[in-house]
Amino acid sequence: MRVTNSMYYEYVFSPNKSKVGEELYNVNKQISSGLKIQYAKDDVSAFADTMRLDNEITTLDQAKDSTQSALKMSTQSDKALNDLQTSLDRMKVLMVDAANGSHNDESLYAIQKELEGLRDHMKDIANTSINGQYLFSGTALDTKPIDENGKYHGNDQELKAFGGSQVQIPYNISGSELFLGEESRTPRKIGTNIKNLNQTKLYPDVMEDPAKSRSDATEEYITRDDTIRDLMGDTDDDSTNDPQSHFYVHGTKSNGERFSKELTFNSDQKVGELLDAIAELYGKDSVNVTLNQHGQIEIEDKLKGSSKLDFHMVGAVDFDLDGNGVDDATGKTPAELEDANIYLKAFQNSNFSAPVSNLHSQRDPQDQDSFTISGKMLIKDQNTPADGTTLLSEILYKPTSQIELSGTDTEGNSVSNTFDINSDTTLQDLVDALDDTFDADDSLSFYIKDGKIGFTSDNQTASDNVDIGLESQDSSGSRVDGLVMDSFLSYDTTSLQKEGTTLYGNISQILNSTNEYATSKTKLSEVADLSQGTSGTLDGTQLDINGVNRDGNIFKVALNLDNDGSTFTIDRDTDGDGILDRTDTYDIFDVEGSPRAATPADDVTYKQLMDVISMSTANILPDTNSADDYDKAVDTSSAVMDVHLDDKAHLVIKEKNRSTSKVELSIYDDNSPGVLSFDGNSALEIRDPKTDFFAAIDEAIESVKLNRERADGDDIENPRNLGIQNGIQLIDDLSLHVEKLHAKIGALSNSLENSTQRSELLSVSTKTLRSNVIDTDIAEASLKLTQLTNSYQAILSTISRVSKLSLVNYL
Repeated sequence: MRVTNSMYYEYVFSPNKSKVGEELYNVNKQISSGLKIQYAKDDVSAFADTMRLDNEITTLDQAKDSTQSALKMSTQSDKALNDLQTSLDRMKVLMVDAANGSHNDESLYAIQKELEGLRDHMKDIANTSINGQYLFSGTALDTKPIDENGKYHGNDQELKAFGGSQVQIPYNISGSELFLGEESRTPRKIGTNIKNLNQTKLYPDVMEDPAKSRSDATEEYITRDDTIRDLMGDTDDDSTNDPQSHFYVHGTKSNGERFSKELTFNSDQKVGELLDAIAELYGKDSVNVTLNQHGQIEIEDKLKGSSKLDFHMVGAVDFDLDGNGVDDATGKTPAELEDANIYLKAFQNSNFSAPVSNLHSQRDPQDQDSFTISGKMLIKDQNTPADGTTLLSEILYKPTSQIELSGTDTEGNSVSNTFDINSDTTLQDLVDALDDTFDADDSLSFYIKDGKIGFTSDNQTASDNVDIGLESQDSSGSRVDGLVMDSFLSYDTTSLQKEGTTLYGNISQILNSTNEYATSKTKLSEVADLSQGTSGTLDGTQLDINGVNRDGNIFKVALNLDNDGSTFTIDRDTDGDGILDRTDTYDIFDVEGSPRAATPADDVTYKQLMDVISMSTANILPDTNSADDYDKAVDTSSAVMDVHLDDKAHLVIKEKNRSTSKVELSIYDDNSPGVLSFDGNSALEIRDPKTDFFAAIDEAIESVKLNRERADGDDIENPRNLGIQNGIQLIDDLSLHVEKLHAKIGALSNSLENSTQRSELLSVSTKTLRSNVIDTDIAEASLKLTQLTNSYQAILSTISRVSKLSLVNYL
């Protein structure tokens, strides 16, 4: 077969030339673009790998940008916490300096002002912002976290940086954690505030030897090794005829269980035995009970992280000053102790008020010509001591028309006199009536001091005879709780404290299971001590809610928790005469039931309790016992009364739209010990796992302002202040708290920095891998181009030669 030129071109040259030309084109394109492929069709596998790597590079770049931005905020937070720590260190130096007792008023004032300056500086630190975003407000970046009163307004949420696919890195310390956080390794420590002096050393002329002079007295604080007689006192120098001392103890254990116990001791027993008996009430090896340098009882929980521990105690001895031969100091309630002629010893005092109907004169066992009337006359809207010019209407807790004065006068005659009260009647008028009624021989001298009515006698006979009782009554002569008992006697039946138009409880509502603060949605059963009453349930529990509504009329509510359906019964004064004249009972309706029904005892929430309080104080009750009318009354009453739990789960009641308020309220369990407490003369909180940053600082500054080394319940100005020594402990705890969070933010910053570096390294590595997949290797492509060019030229050369051949060349 003859091969022609055209056949050779068609079957040999053309295919090779096209293939080599295409390869040359592709190589040139790769060199000019720098990419191995231009379209997915060029290499599907390479294109898919490139797209995947591009996505990874984008993710890594986003992670790097996010963590770098977060690192700026965490670094600023680190600097702010460092500044806080420095300020707290300086504050502690000043507190220790203030505690040395060598300062005059001017130097203490200078320390106080510097402390206040440091506090204000720390508030500025707390409100640090970057580009308008606050560091310590959680995720509420545009909300100023701390107000001028030190209250926190942010949230407890974490800010998280994007650290990669499915990777979130926290980078902030929320103000909730910093200013209201909880330290699970901190034990709760509480204490009393009455300084306990050795009575034998204080009254040697009475308790040691009548021949001694009172000028020989020394002030020595009680220790564990002193006797109960040294603690409680005596009326003579004979230690063999002493009556027993009774100690009424109330408290709450670490697990939320509450107890009430009367302890009885002989006068020759040691104070240490009393402390050991108190410790046993909390459970074996549960607490440490000690005395501080001022003889005050301090109790520290061995279970760290619990905020439930509480304590209250009253001492009572009947020295038989009334000569009845009966021990009237045993088996009493607080109100009964107030109305008995016995010696009462306070361990914990406050200006809180607890209403009672009866008060009684009490004789000083060491100075038997001196007397005080039990109870305290306080201006109820301020909880401050009244004086002679104070109107009784400003003192009497509930509307009172008259006070019955009864007892024995100085000549031994039984007397009874009704003292009528009008709008102009003052405390001095009452004192004058006492003088007129009981001082038959002009031997008594009455006085008012720090809200207490007292009197002295100038002869023994009058002192032995006189016995004074007071009973507050309504216009019909029925007993009414218009007077106020000594606050140290009441544990959890005190009235909520009042400031302007707002009432406050002082006992936090804390969940037993988690130690968290209760909210409006929390069930009462989650906080209550269910070991009381019917074990394991609130069924059968009654809460008493007594007070004065916004119209100035009295009411009494019995809130009955029942598994068959809880109800509340309200007795109220509808015409303002101080007499309860109407009774209504309503179901406490559930929220979501269908049909709506009364809520079982263990399902009643704080919101439902607060609804009952709102309706009662607003004097807006349902028209009928129906769910619709119940809801309507709740909505209407909430327009004038704001009842809620604050950030420390304290009960708060605020009357809206008024500059002054007539509302008064107390709420407590009908039994003792009760399952719940909302306000009380509780122990002072020296340490607690829960932090309230600026409240603790204010407490420390106040102790310097008062120049109070330790707590002093006998001081009428803020008797519940902890004192400078405990203030130092508060600052120490805050420093440890900040130090821990400082370490945390440092660790978060390190994590962000490491994440940033990791993202950068991974990005470089991924870009290198992408380059290997998609980028042209110029050297390799150039070599290939040379090879293809040579091949192409060789093909052309070969074809050129073949094209020149003819038959002549074969002849």
